[in-house]
Amino acid sequence: MTAADVTLFDFEARRYCKDEGRVTVETDRDPDPARLRHHAKGVGLSLALKRLHQR
Repeated sequence: MTAADVTLFDFEARRYCKDEGRVTVETDRDPDPARLRHHAKGVGLSLALKRLHQR
């Protein structure tokens, strides 16, 4: 797991708009560093590990 993989847990998916907002594509391949999911970096990974542990 690289640092780029870890950012997928912390940031929202990047949205791409095409044709003046008619078609919106959301991909989890490219995180949007301007849109943090939680209040701090690293929380997303901690929550994912917690969910995995509880299974």
